[in-house]
Amino acid sequence: QAVRPPVEAGAVATVAGEGAPAGIVARGDSAFLSGVVVLLSLVIHALVWFFVRGKLRLVEDDERASTALRLKRLENLDMFLDLPLFTGLALTVVAFSLITLDAGMSRHFAYTSTVVGILSAVSLRIRYLYPLKERLIQQTVS
Repeated sequence: QAVRPPVEAGAVATVAGEGAPAGIVARGDSAFLSGVVVLLSLVIHALVWFFVRGKLRLVEDDERASTALRLKRLENLDMFLDLPLFTGLALTVVAFSLITLDAGMSRHFAYTSTVVGILSAVSLRIRYLYPLKERLIQQTVS
């Protein structure tokens, strides 16, 4: 049997018939893992966003309750409106825990989860909460 020469540090050796160099395979796996983790993060954020939107819709569609009661219920929903931020923060902590596996992937995951959390919280407040509060305040005044 032939003995393979030792591989120098930093060098990638390929033996005929063994496929792609190890460095290329590792980068491909890392890119795939990074994509899966970011996609999972986006799915979690979407679920949280729809959950919070459903809570807002319950108050919005409750025509039987008085306007004052509906405004109080919106105040009570404030914690839910921060849920996307908390989700982004929690996923960022998970990403930094994954840094032992792949620093590039975990940084990508951390940045994505933080930005998506912030954008989700802001979109819920600007697009849904503010207009609903405005309508209810207008109903109270008139």
